[in-house]
Amino acid sequence: METLLEKLELAVGVKTAAPVYDDNGEEIIKETTTEGEAVALARLVAELKKTQENVPLLRGEDPDDDAFAQLTDWLVSKFVVELDGGEEAKLRFGVAVGDGEAGNGLVANKPIAAGEQIVFVHSKLMMSEETALACPHLGPFAKDDKVISAFPSLLLALHVMQEATDGKSSKFAPYIAALPASFNTPLYWGTREFGALAAGGSPALGEAYAVLKTAVRQYLYLQDKVSSFSIAHRRFSWANFAWALGVVATRQNAVPKASSGLTRNLVDAQVDKDTKTQLALVPATAPRDFAPGEPITIFYGPRPNSALLIHSGFVPHYANHWDTYEVTLDIAALPGREPADPADPIARLHPLVLRQLNIAPVCKFYLNAQMLDPNMVAFVRLGCIDSKDDMTRRAKLFEGGSVSIVNDEAAYTSIRALVADLLATKPNRALDAPDAFLEEARFKDIARLILGEIELLRANLGFVDNALAAIAAKRERKRLARIAKKNKAKQSANAADGE
Repeated sequence: METLLEKLELAVGVKTAAPVYDDNGEEIIKETTTEGEAVALARLVAELKKTQENVPLLRGEDPDDDAFAQLTDWLVSKFVVELDGGEEAKLRFGVAVGDGEAGNGLVANKPIAAGEQIVFVHSKLMMSEETALACPHLGPFAKDDKVISAFPSLLLALHVMQEATDGKSSKFAPYIAALPASFNTPLYWGTREFGALAAGGSPALGEAYAVLKTAVRQYLYLQDKVSSFSIAHRRFSWANFAWALGVVATRQNAVPKASSGLTRNLVDAQVDKDTKTQLALVPATAPRDFAPGEPITIFYGPRPNSALLIHSGFVPHYANHWDTYEVTLDIAALPGREPADPADPIARLHPLVLRQLNIAPVCKFYLNAQMLDPNMVAFVRLGCIDSKDDMTRRAKLFEGGSVSIVNDEAAYTSIRALVADLLATKPNRALDAPDAFLEEARFKDIARLILGEIELLRANLGFVDNALAAIAAKRERKRLARIAKKNKAKQSANAADGE
């Protein structure tokens, strides 16, 4: 009988199941779906957590006001340098317990103008790959491990686990104590969250499943290797490992390394009484005006809602102009068209043309809410070429042009079929009554993700309909021009006869 760990190893591909054959000796191939695999893995992870309930949690409760007060004192005492007076000045921000879905964070203590540098954060306050490798417990364990070296986020997660295990003796103790106890990310999701993504027809399901699968593989790899690591005997559990990975995923930022040669953020700072040392300071600048008492939020970068949810645990309440929707297209099986006939000489040229351009015949594209992806349009136009004349003009496609009205109409009709098919996968409640769908949803961020996907798809449907309308108008203008030309020729002929 398989153990739980063996089931996990099979689920994430660490081990391969023995083949099963039918009565005729044919191997039975089990049909699987991303939804089924994700739900099955989430169920196994929940079972694993249950078997480890006796392992003490590194963070059992969310932080309180005292934890944030200690964090603020620590920040000031450890070189949080302000522009208007350094440590003696009143901080421009405070740390407070949040309410609602936003969670804990910073609030402005006084007016802050857009472009104003709120604070400089000293490198000594940062947990990094360098501080991880310098850790006496972790460094020797991690330096020679090829897997840990290949995944910086894994190294940082182990660093977080070690510092949390060290408790008050850790130099990062005030920061660790202010961290949340859990995160709204796939490592904390159960079968219902993955089911909600699947029911919403979201392509984020595949990415969320991949994140959980990778984390489980890392956990299985480490469990037999941490005997030389001080957290192994009492704190290495899935719950603690997932928490540390959640800390890293939701809080990591790129910062200059001492070895990078970057000097722009280096300034002289007073350190250890009268000793002056050149130390790296990373500035935080206000992106807009903040009023006293207003939460100070950050820009997470040009990331789609799916990435924000999966890696940071939230979907914004406002329209995200960086949102995208991943689609996969096969040049030989475009939506709304018959599959390409392998015997068709024109269809056989499609993948060859792509190969000459170093483009795969099966490609991923990303729909957005601003315009149709021009690369996707060119790809579909090529796949819709079915005449020699259009094929001779194919170079125009990858220069932003078209080869014919007939080809354009076929391409945009195919794209319309794609978008319509994607919209058909969305819940009727979300399509017809979005406000009610959000209000009734158990998982608000997943609901917001799905509603954002619907709006993005509808925007693309509008782009396609506008393009088809423009093609129809162009076709009509050409028809009228032909009629006018024919009438003019007829009039000229009649005039000649009259002479």
